[in-house]
Amino acid sequence: MSKESDEYRNGLIRGETPEDIKERCLQLCRDYLAHNWIQQTVDSIQVRRITGGLSNQLYYCGVNEPSLTSTAPQEVAIRLYGNKWFNNLNSDGNERLKDRSSERLSDVITSVMLSETQLGPKIYGLFEDGQILHYYQHRNFNLEDQNDPKLVEELFRKIARFHALDVPLPKKHFIFKDIQLFYKEALNRFPIHELAEELNCERIKSHDFEAEIQWLKDMTSRTNSPLVFSHNDMTSANVLVLDKEAKSGNQLVICDYEYGSYGYRGQDLGTIIGEWGRVHTDLFFDQTFVDDSVIKQLLHYYISENETIFGKSCVLRVQKEDNPPHGGHSGHPTCDSSDCEPIASTSSSVVKSVRNESPFVCFWPNCGKRFARKYNPKEHKSVIHLKLKRFRCDVGGCGQGFYQKSELNGHKYHPFGR
Repeated sequence: MSKESDEYRNGLIRGETPEDIKERCLQLCRDYLAHNWIQQTVDSIQVRRITGGLSNQLYYCGVNEPSLTSTAPQEVAIRLYGNKWFNNLNSDGNERLKDRSSERLSDVITSVMLSETQLGPKIYGLFEDGQILHYYQHRNFNLEDQNDPKLVEELFRKIARFHALDVPLPKKHFIFKDIQLFYKEALNRFPIHELAEELNCERIKSHDFEAEIQWLKDMTSRTNSPLVFSHNDMTSANVLVLDKEAKSGNQLVICDYEYGSYGYRGQDLGTIIGEWGRVHTDLFFDQTFVDDSVIKQLLHYYISENETIFGKSCVLRVQKEDNPPHGGHSGHPTCDSSDCEPIASTSSSVVKSVRNESPFVCFWPNCGKRFARKYNPKEHKSVIHLKLKRFRCDVGGCGQGFYQKSELNGHKYHPFGR
């Protein structure tokens, strides 16, 4: 692995391991698993650090001589909560929660639901500072797995299934309040503008970050994307590929839903698709994107699962304009109200569905106009925003400029055009 990769991995396991971790894990297993765990001692079990430290610490705990008759699991994963980095705002959305029990309330709700629906790790116990989970023999979803059609299909169908969940959490977006709060915290902690001047950071000096945040917010709201329950950290590191298929035939488990909340489905889809064709540690290098044909196939699985859940006649419905969810909508992609309209009814219309029949966007600030053809945004930018008269008349030394070629042709052939 590269130096950057090593540093990244070291970041994932930072944090002090408690001196009494073995005693603590043993007591938790005695309390929640009972059976032969009650007879175990610190010498008859094995405890080791797995990973964690950014938000949590995760430990393996197993019996050295497993019982063949006990109904309790003989090895588990114990997750100890740390501080959440985002999606931990108070009800007003203007500051972060200081009390961990309040901060982690959503974890308890989502963990139980996802365990019961088999969309997340099986839970054996919930305690104030963490969870006891099933221990899976696994590897993380990797570059080779991206080329396995079975695993890829299972992944995107699972994403569609948890996006379809009705979770008893606030049905509102949090992401932009969090972004704005992060920006405010950064300004309070560091003299950013002074540092940019001192170090001559041209890019930082030439950009208005507040304006860019507002531009991103405006662009996102124009997508009319339905409000769904989202993972919000949908990286390959949070996708476990089991060493053996489960009885259901599935082989993937999605974990770490601690940042789960209602939000834009594009955050999950964009995060995982953004990793396609590269490894997780390539986050340190310039972004490259896979071909649209690959994205189309990935979204085909996602939309197909939505059709299975909601039916073809009402799959992926979105509200007109920017109206909030109304009675019975529950923030989900389906609704029978006259205020909703379908944007896709079959998986064959995947590109038109997801991109609202206009996949190419003008990214000029405060524009966001969409176009059906790839060359349209460039032409639009030249004519509308840059006011460039790219087409010149070359007849008789005229030299008059025109925004569009059709205007030039009309000028040339009109009897009074020159």
